Amino acid sequence: MKVYEAIAHALQEESVSTVFGLMGDGNLRLLTYWSGDLEQRYYGTRHESAAIAMADGYARVSGDVGVCTTTQGPGVTNAMTALVTARKARTPLLLMVGDVASFQQGWPQDVDHEAIFRAAEVPLIQLRDPATAFSDVIGALRLARSSRGPVGLNMPVDVQEMEWIAWNDEPPEVALTLGNSSDAAAITAAVDLLCSAKRPVIIGGRGAVEAGCAELLIEVGDRVGAVFGTSLRGKGLFGEHPFSVGVVGGLGSNLSATIVGEADVVLVVGAGMNDFTTMRGNLLRPGARVVRCDVVPERTTGDGVISLPGDAAEVVGALASELRARSVQREGYRPRANESLEGFTPESEFVKVEELDVLDARSLVIELDRTLPVQRTVVTDAGHFFGYPVAYMRVPDGRSFVCGIDFGSIGLGIGMAMGAAVANPEHQTVLFIGDGGLLMSLGDLETVVRYQIPLVVVVLNDAAYGSELQILRLFELSEDLSVFPDTDFTTIARAVGSRAVTLRTDDDMALLKAELISMDGPLVVDAKISRAVRAAWLEEAFRH
Repeated sequence: MKVYEAIAHALQEESVSTVFGLMGDGNLRLLTYWSGDLEQRYYGTRHESAAIAMADGYARVSGDVGVCTTTQGPGVTNAMTALVTARKARTPLLLMVGDVASFQQGWPQDVDHEAIFRAAEVPLIQLRDPATAFSDVIGALRLARSSRGPVGLNMPVDVQEMEWIAWNDEPPEVALTLGNSSDAAAITAAVDLLCSAKRPVIIGGRGAVEAGCAELLIEVGDRVGAVFGTSLRGKGLFGEHPFSVGVVGGLGSNLSATIVGEADVVLVVGAGMNDFTTMRGNLLRPGARVVRCDVVPERTTGDGVISLPGDAAEVVGALASELRARSVQREGYRPRANESLEGFTPESEFVKVEELDVLDARSLVIELDRTLPVQRTVVTDAGHFFGYPVAYMRVPDGRSFVCGIDFGSIGLGIGMAMGAAVANPEHQTVLFIGDGGLLMSLGDLETVVRYQIPLVVVVLNDAAYGSELQILRLFELSEDLSVFPDTDFTTIARAVGSRAVTLRTDDDMALLKAELISMDGPLVVDAKISRAVRAAWLEEAFRH
């Protein structure tokens, strides 16, 4: 057996069933064996960034490691923006990259992969010895899972062609580190504080999603009468709970800011509490007590903070157990919060822009929320518009929302959305992307069509780089370089084989509804939106 064949079998050994990538001479033997001889699933993209983004979206939705591969040199450099995005998101991902043979040093595609991965802050495992090839792959996969981040595997083509010696190969054990466990005294202190709270709030983040502790958190909240909110990456954690205010902070509603801002005790579970979530430290009122649970112990420290380091499921389970033992059942914040929540509609927080032949993006997203299937996965690319799906698109759970804002790059959304759709085909996957982001990644619209991925691509098309346009306006600078002639995405989409519809007015929603009824593949929605609306998150971020 050749080493490249052993690599494929090692993937199978670790229950990998899907690989994303772009073929080149550095990985073609592996991919041919994987998809042909082993008959395993492979999705090939038109650009390496889309392949890595597919693996990223797949991992975020499935909860398992995403696996992808590129060739050497430009295949690696093309992948870097998506790889850094995955690293910042702490996505478990394995990127297997080909490399030139030892006798090919100085060839055009020869570049220092170790230096590139080091700059990206992603560990790179070198495949040097055929005797350890099997264990190298398994070790890389286990490291990606345990460290919650991407890992690279460097595969020189000459090593791939060597014979694998099976009996010399033992996979390593990789310990999963979850941080220090919270002690009983800290659990008791946290429960005492929650039970004494008049206006308790629970904020869950991605750590709570990954730990799968939504039901336990809801039990804790229901027992103490808490209102629920999430960080951006925890969106959907509490589903349609009647006392959930959704995402809090700079990307949340004014109502959520008011309700959370009046809390006297806040339990934070698996959320980073960055500047956007805390509104630069202004979210919570002075004197509010905080209880923090995180696998990163440093995040749980602070003046007056009750620290609960450790795995979210274990810590929240201990809180729930203590509350059960005390038979706690309080109304807490809910009667007061209900006065504000009852009858609330998102349209009440803004004045709709009425402009000829363009739509208010906020109103459009609200209408799409009411129109699209409830069992959905929502993916949003980065861009000026991205806060609207965050605020107005509901999702059924925490694994049904993917936001590609982690590195601030546009154009990765189409890959993430394809990966998300592959991970959960039972859901209707909806991608929100700007015209700039789609034009940057347009080649992979063909990938969506080629694999007939039933993806709804909503292009929020303002014929501009929307964020730059609004920043230029804030700074009272010329906006000429940020605007472009309108792009007809409907014609482009149909040219590559996708169904498509253009929206310019509220009445055009009827066209979209008709398309959704008979949808049997990808659908591109070219939504022409007004440039007159400035997102609140952008104003907060850039007005000093």
